[in-house]
Formats: sequence, structure tokens, C-alpha cells
Amino acid sequence: MPSVRLIVPRGGALAFVFCLLALAAAAMQPAAAAPDTVPRYRVEVLRQSTVSSTTTIAALNNRGEVAFNVYSVEGGVSSNTPYLWSQGRATDWGERFQEITDLSDRGDVLGYRTGSFENTWVWHDYRMTALPGRLREISPDGQWFAGEAHDEFVQTRAALSDGIRLWFSEPIPGEIQSYAVDVNNHGVAVGGSIPDRHGGDSALIFDRDRTTRLGPLLTPRVESFAKAINGSGQVVGNDDSPFLYDNGVLTRLDQEAFDINDRGWIVGRDRLLLDGVSHTVMELLRPVDRARVSGLFLSFINDAGQLAGNAAYDGQGAAVLLTPVPEPPAWALGLAGLGVLALARRRARWDNGDTWRTCLPPALSAAVAAAHAGAVQGQGPSASGIDAPPL
Repeated sequence: MPSVRLIVPRGGALAFVFCLLALAAAAMQPAAAAPDTVPRYRVEVLRQSTVSSTTTIAALNNRGEVAFNVYSVEGGVSSNTPYLWSQGRATDWGERFQEITDLSDRGDVLGYRTGSFENTWVWHDYRMTALPGRLREISPDGQWFAGEAHDEFVQTRAALSDGIRLWFSEPIPGEIQSYAVDVNNHGVAVGGSIPDRHGGDSALIFDRDRTTRLGPLLTPRVESFAKAINGSGQVVGNDDSPFLYDNGVLTRLDQEAFDINDRGWIVGRDRLLLDGVSHTVMELLRPVDRARVSGLFLSFINDAGQLAGNAAYDGQGAAVLLTPVPEPPAWALGLAGLGVLALARRRARWDNGDTWRTCLPPALSAAVAAAHAGAVQGQGPSASGIDAPPL
């Protein structure tokens, strides 16, 4: 927390009291909901579908950025346009990719380029690089890729890569194909194998040294799928029912499981599993959002507890992002303190040194300054935001 030097501004004791209250409110605000706290969510619509288009979420990173693809049919011709949602707006990435498949936390973008589906490409530091296979997944830190590639026998196998070299899962007798669907920062990937042309998929975990098959722990003769892996190596998936695999121990879940974050939170369709308790996400929405949302189908969760997926919003299909929000007492207290400080500053004609700033952390100080500047100009704070460059 930034250092604090308490100076009573010439606006008076009342402003000083509210300054302390605003500080208290800021101190109580967590970056994300605490592990033992059930969050409340607000809903952002990333894009609504139309009669001729469908929007599908591809990825959600820990910066709250979302990749989604819009599939359209116009005049009998189908097309796909990829978008990135960042800082409250969607940017068309169709000039770089035909389809985006994943994002890292450092801003790497992964996907297919137009006419090239034999391998994926990664956008990093404003440069495109081809990857050695169909590696559709990237680790949060951007160091590892996973998907599938051709081995020395030209067989399609689950593959792990550092962007240059390839490591493959160990095949089982009769296996005709394997694949990977997620990878963590330790270079551990999850996926599945297809044992023969008549058999179902079988979930697996692999890294550079070994392959672990979950089949012996699962229901016999039932196909199984691993969906996601977190930084601790916990895996969620399903066979005839959802499961959590954690260091050799398999636990059955009473809700669907599509993704898991590093805090162990699990999301699946319209449910969120926190600390062993399953919650209906609709009941966690703000009342104003709950009245407009139905048919939640959530597939992604990040470490801040944000959720992404699809829903009906005002009766129309849409890609949505759900973000935890603070409880009303905390933000109301903070806003009250900011408002009184801005008023006191204006009325008291504080000196040009802006000594009032010293009783606020930088973020709150900037907010008060912006509010005061807007009030002086008679136009309020700017709502345009800052145009950030593409990822």
C-alpha cells in the first residue's frame, strides 16, 4: 500500500474526515473476491448475435481480455471474424487472423491465419510467428503451447511445444489420434486420445516426460474428456459425470465443469463451484442484470473470478463477460468521500501544490482531480477513456 502523509486541507475538518473514510473504503476493496466470499456479478455484453451471425467465446485471460469469433452467413457465403475485447471495447482482428483460439496474460494472441489450418500462428510483440503444428492453446505466461501435430510417423498426436520444439504424449496400442485442449505455466497439458475408429475419447495428462491416462480412475467403457488444467495441476472434465482430478485423487462433482482457475473455482454452464459449494450464477447477478439475462452458458473463468460465455440478453443471444463487483457499502462510502473532497477543494481554493492529494492513494487522487477538472470546465469527467494499442 502506498505511504500516507496525513495533511488536513484548508477545506476544513469535514473534508478531512471524509478523506479518512475514502481511505478506509479503498483499503477494504480487494482486487478480486476473497476465497471465502461469494461474489456478486455485473454483466457486460461483448457482442449480440443476429439472425445471420453467431458469436462464440474463444478465450478469457487474467487481464479480463476476451477473444471471440463471429460466424456469419451472408448470401449463402459463410465467414468468420475474430475480435478482441479489451478495456471496454471490441477490436476487429480479421486482418491478422481468420480465427483466434487463445490468449496469454502478457498479450500473446494465438490462432489460424486465412487459408492456413495446418498450423497456428502467435502474435507477440507486434510480430507474427508460425508454430510447428495446430497448437491452439497457450499457457497464461505465454511460454507453452499445446494442441496436436504430426509425429515422425505422420500420426496426429497430442503435442506440447515451447514454440520451437515438440513433445508428444505417449501413444497407447491401437491409438489413431490424440489431442490437447489446455496447458498451464508448468508445461503440463490435458487432452484426450482416440484408441480406435469405434472407440470413444479417453482423457489424458502429459508433459515432456510422461503421460498419465485417467481411464483407470473413470467409469469403464465410457468415453471421457479433460476440459482444463490450472496452475496447481488440478484437472476438470467429464465421462458419465463431471469430475475433478487432483494429484491422483478423483472427485465427482454435482455440476458441470468446463474450466478451473488457480483458486480452485470451477465454472460449468450456469453454475459456479466455490470451496465445495455449488452456486447458481443467475442468483449471483445484480438485480438489474438478472432481469435482462437468461440461458447462461459459461465456459471460462480467470483468476480474478471473471466468467465468460454466452447468454440471452434482453431475449437476444450474446457473448457476455461477468465481473465481480464490490458490495454497495464499500463503493458508496468511497464515492461519498470523493464527492465531498472534490467540493471542499473547489470551495476552499486549495493551493496549487495540491496538498489534498497526500491523504489519498494515487488512484483515488487521480479520480478526485478528474472530477474537479470536469466540474470547473462545466463538462464533467471525460468518458472517452484512453485508446490502448492492440494486444
